[in-house]
Amino acid sequence: VSNFSTLPLTNKFEKMGQTQQPDDNQPRRGALWETLKSLLFILGTAILTTIAVRNSVNPYIQKIWGASHDFWGDLWGKVYDCFGRNDFLVHHLGTALSSTGCFVIFNAVFLCCDITGKP
Repeated sequence: VSNFSTLPLTNKFEKMGQTQQPDDNQPRRGALWETLKSLLFILGTAILTTIAVRNSVNPYIQKIWGASHDFWGDLWGKVYDCFGRNDFLVHHLGTALSSTGCFVIFNAVFLCCDITGKP
């Protein structure tokens, strides 16, 4: 006959022949802190990389933007002259025309997909 009183018991459930399973739904202690540390590391790395790339590429972008600035400035001048340099017409009629134009162009693509049956 064995003496049960000398056996080490780890918890009260093993005494009755049952084992206690860990609850997976319980949040781990310190999980929030670990998540915040990971988030700060990722964001910090992204910000530092962005700043470094921006500072090293900035002169090249300025050369490209300087060349294209003339194009966009001239195009805006032509549009502004087309409306007779009237700010009210540019803002109200121009907004309506550009919104309608985008709507018609994008829906023409969808219409072609519907007609042909091929995306």
